[in-house]
Amino acid sequence: MMRRLLWCAAAVVAQQRPRYTFWSSDFHISPIHDLKAVLGGLGQDVVDKSLSGHCHLTKTCAKGLKVITKQNGINLGKCPNKLRREFYDAYRNDPEMATVDAFVCQHAAGLCEVFMAFGRPLVVVASTRYEIGRHDPKRWKAWSANLRRIAADPRNIVAANNLYDARYIEYFTGLRVPVYENWCGYAAASAAKRPNLPVLVGPGGRDAPAPLVQKLKRLVPGAVKTIKEAYPGRFEYAQLARHPALVLIPYQVSVMSLFEYYRMCLPLFVPTKELLWSWHRRFALLKERTWFGVHGKPRRASPLPRHGNATLDLFDHDPNDDLGDAAALAWHKNPA
Repeated sequence: MMRRLLWCAAAVVAQQRPRYTFWSSDFHISPIHDLKAVLGGLGQDVVDKSLSGHCHLTKTCAKGLKVITKQNGINLGKCPNKLRREFYDAYRNDPEMATVDAFVCQHAAGLCEVFMAFGRPLVVVASTRYEIGRHDPKRWKAWSANLRRIAADPRNIVAANNLYDARYIEYFTGLRVPVYENWCGYAAASAAKRPNLPVLVGPGGRDAPAPLVQKLKRLVPGAVKTIKEAYPGRFEYAQLARHPALVLIPYQVSVMSLFEYYRMCLPLFVPTKELLWSWHRRFALLKERTWFGVHGKPRRASPLPRHGNATLDLFDHDPNDDLGDAAALAWHKNPA
């Protein structure tokens, strides 16, 4: 649905002017890479000033970016309002900014607070829990209020790139947002399968628990390798696509790698929800599901209450309950 919205929005804009220019300063190279492919196919432009630690891989590292840095871009520093004013003052007469028609915020979604002062359309697509960088309850509450203001403007789009985060946003804000389905066309690779290559264990961005990897290796001796073992340095998507299959051991409820593997036509072995949660209990596998888990401080409940407009049965369970099974299994089984 989100893809259709973007196509429609761009088509309307195309009738008004030849090109539409979006600005992005993401901390993750894959979501914006995906969106650039969609918008580029519609003849639109994206100013990609990436702050990701992997921006060198896509040659999109921000150069000459004012005020916002890798250190303050996610949480906006100790004085967010001051930083927002400084950014606006630095760019209100900037020639490059004058060419920008809209802003895109995906990772981190909250970065759009910086762009609100320009009064231009905003595209917010949460690629992970939307309160990233807003973990203090006061800051989180303020960001939720701003997100509702953004959503209330018909020029703007608020969405998520997976169903879990769409429902998560609804739980805390009452907003029923669409899902932008990741296409990951940049990862498409048509390579003949080579049975002599090992089955891979991924994703490659995190190390799967050693006991799980060792168990897989014992099941099929010599035929299983992690992506890091098979490709210690960089790899091309076409190289992964040659392998007969991949075993996914996720560290999150949604990872861009899954969409990339799917686009490569890699056969996937994925744990059931019950098995996945049993691994989490043993190895803290999904600790990045909540920000409390990321920071090593698991909690029983969220500091903010469920929004009054969040009425699905699913919402009887707090998504940030790290200590019990019921909430996690409910959210993993049926976020619809």
